[in-house]
Amino acid sequence: MRRRTARLPRCRSDYDRTWRAKTYADAVAIKTPANRNPYSYYVTGTSRGERADPLGNLYSVYYDDRARALQFIDEENRAVNQTFDNHDRVAQRTYSGRQQRAVRLR
Repeated sequence: MRRRTARLPRCRSDYDRTWRAKTYADAVAIKTPANRNPYSYYVTGTSRGERADPLGNLYSVYYDDRARALQFIDEENRAVNQTFDNHDRVAQRTYSGRQQRAVRLR
């Protein structure tokens, strides 16, 4: 016979009054909360969203007035910019970093 053990949830989310995600704890953060903090989220209407990882590094997304993601900035401060065509499809992505390059999408 197999021994039964209590199962912990795989993830847990907490929400603010408007039902926006405030924190997200993965399985490691749930099992060992003293060793790892949950991810934190910050959303300002439709213009910007940020996620802080357990170490406090930020991942940010900036949106235009049509709720299209224009820029992504990762935890290492690398940016990806997007432009859109007339049908709201991504037309081009520009990656920054050591080598800045543009990729046109069809």
